[in-house]
Amino acid sequence: MTDHVHPTPKSPASRNPFRRWPVWPVGIISYYLFFVCLCFIFAFMARKVRFDLVADDYYDRGVAHDERMAALARTRALPDPPRMEIDEAEHRLIVYMPMEARDAVLTMYRPADAREDRRYALRDIVPSVIAYESIPHGRWQAQIEWHHEGHRHYFEKDVFLPW
Repeated sequence: MTDHVHPTPKSPASRNPFRRWPVWPVGIISYYLFFVCLCFIFAFMARKVRFDLVADDYYDRGVAHDERMAALARTRALPDPPRMEIDEAEHRLIVYMPMEARDAVLTMYRPADAREDRRYALRDIVPSVIAYESIPHGRWQAQIEWHHEGHRHYFEKDVFLPW
């Protein structure tokens, strides 16, 4: 008679897949190294980003904010405030100024890129015509400033220049 030998059950420790050289430290170390490399890549990419959304003299502008709001209120109270029209057919911007505006300056402020900001001296009495063929298309903020009888006047309007 042959004795049927039953195999001895393995102990729970011998069934542990991590009992040999453990795999999990390699996973943790590789995950950590991947995270550190990713941080370095993002830091390197962030150094190349330009931050042009703030003017160079943003602190001085912040201090003068109340004065600018008062100048804007004075401009809105005028019987004939400045207005702008875009002539898409001729690719030009037409600026109509009030009769009392003298030596007005138009600043085309580009929030996306400060290098593209432009300044134009506006004509007195007659409308000023600005050809925008050389100006990149897109969103601009037109800012007009002038002084009249010792008071500053300010006007701003968002403008989208088409192709």
